[in-house]
Amino acid sequence: MSQTLTGGNHLMKRFVTIFTLLLAPALVLGATQQIQPQITPPLAKSAGVINETPNRWFVEFASKPAVEGTSKRALNQERKAFRAAAKKAGLKYKEHFSFGKLFNGLSATIEPRDLGKLSRIQGVKALYPVLSVPVPETVPGSSPELYTAITMTGADIAQNELGYTGAGIKVAVMDTGIDYDHPDLGGCFGDGCRLAYGYDFVGDAY
Repeated sequence: MSQTLTGGNHLMKRFVTIFTLLLAPALVLGATQQIQPQITPPLAKSAGVINETPNRWFVEFASKPAVEGTSKRALNQERKAFRAAAKKAGLKYKEHFSFGKLFNGLSATIEPRDLGKLSRIQGVKALYPVLSVPVPETVPGSSPELYTAITMTGADIAQNELGYTGAGIKVAVMDTGIDYDHPDLGGCFGDGCRLAYGYDFVGDAY
């Protein structure tokens, strides 16, 4: 009986030893993963400090643009008042373009340290940085065909499953041009037509 217990103890010890040997690599690996410090990639060397603050800004004035009812005379007076106030405040800037039809303001180059002074000029409503937006590359053959537009936009689901017909909804279309004489668009323009409203921002000078 004593020998049997002793043999069982030896077997148990061997089992524990084998289990420990099998478990040890996993424990070591787990410990290594836990204490492994995160390696920060080296920073790119720079020749100096890069100033990312833009120098060119859109300056929006307080009055509404001409398309919203402000007269051309009032817009011109507002610009003269701004220029006089900026000169009196000793503000140094270079004016590039003046806008009044769709946006009431101007674009100007000014040092970042003078932005606070510019924002405090009477009549200045807001400042917006002028940023460069790259034109995305076009991939040949990637443009969808018009006959797939209904399913791509989900219009078929809105009509067939949700029951929306579009009745009473006005849709604004911003485009380079539209042929309202086309039968599918109603064939006319104005009251009572499918195309009831519109504005030509370009005219015949395109």
